[in-house]
Amino acid sequence: MTDGEVAVQQNGHTHAVQAPNLDGTVTVDVDQNTVHLPASFGAVYHEDRLDDVDEEIATDGGHAARTEVEMSGFGLTDYQSFWSLIGSGLGLAASGYLWGLPNTGLAALIVFCVSIGIGYIAARSFGGGLDA
Repeated sequence: MTDGEVAVQQNGHTHAVQAPNLDGTVTVDVDQNTVHLPASFGAVYHEDRLDDVDEEIATDGGHAARTEVEMSGFGLTDYQSFWSLIGSGLGLAASGYLWGLPNTGLAALIVFCVSIGIGYIAARSFGGGLDA
């Protein structure tokens, strides 16, 4: 296994996930109930969560396991979010300009709504930790 991967061996098969931003390797040995983490990682173990599993998941070690993933935003990188926020601001300025012109009220309203939507998505994604 090379740097940038997380691998779990189960039932004779290795399931690997590429993680290019990972510094070091994460190795999970389900048969031996061991996990090897790089020195810079912190580990948190919640034994009480094993009792709250909705469905039984069979593992080689005979334990019930549950994986939880917390996600925020809409999956934009910080770079995309930044430029989307800039575009949203320009769209809001353009809608204000259009509002002052005759016979452009509907166009101004459409540009305003689209700019608000783009700004909302970008603001929720900004700072989410995804790298470009």
